[in-house]
Amino acid sequence: VREDVIGQPFESFLVADSRQTFADNLPSLFMDKGVQNIFVTVVINSGEERILSVHSRPVDRKTETHLHCVLTDITASRVAEEALRSSEEKFSRVFRTSPDSININRLRDGMYLEINDGFTRLTGYTQADVAGKTSLEIAIWADPADRDRLVQGLRATGTVHDLEARF
Repeated sequence: VREDVIGQPFESFLVADSRQTFADNLPSLFMDKGVQNIFVTVVINSGEERILSVHSRPVDRKTETHLHCVLTDITASRVAEEALRSSEEKFSRVFRTSPDSININRLRDGMYLEINDGFTRLTGYTQADVAGKTSLEIAIWADPADRDRLVQGLRATGTVHDLEARF
């Protein structure tokens, strides 16, 4: 609510960790160019914490300097970024440590993008062996028609189950 904010120092809304960040950047707030992308966390009147991006520039009002500040709530994007980072870490850990052979290939041509240790143990191919090559180039398919069936299934439904193939 406007009345709760007017007359209060901005620092009073900051959580402890953000007070130092704000204090460290305080001199820059009043410099010619101001500041851009200082990230602070504030507590709003509901008690909830919100992450703000602070952009400021000084405005000279003849007798004193005022700041023009734009505060952008980036809480949702930060939460989404953290969820994505966590998901990527989990995927990477599972991919790398799985004893099963896992490989990631480009659909259009079968180019190897990534393999795990299980793939190397099973096939003998290392990341260096397959980098920049397609599955057809390394002749891993005993019958290239099996690859064609895999690709057709992936294009048709996005998934393939129980495809028997020799390698």
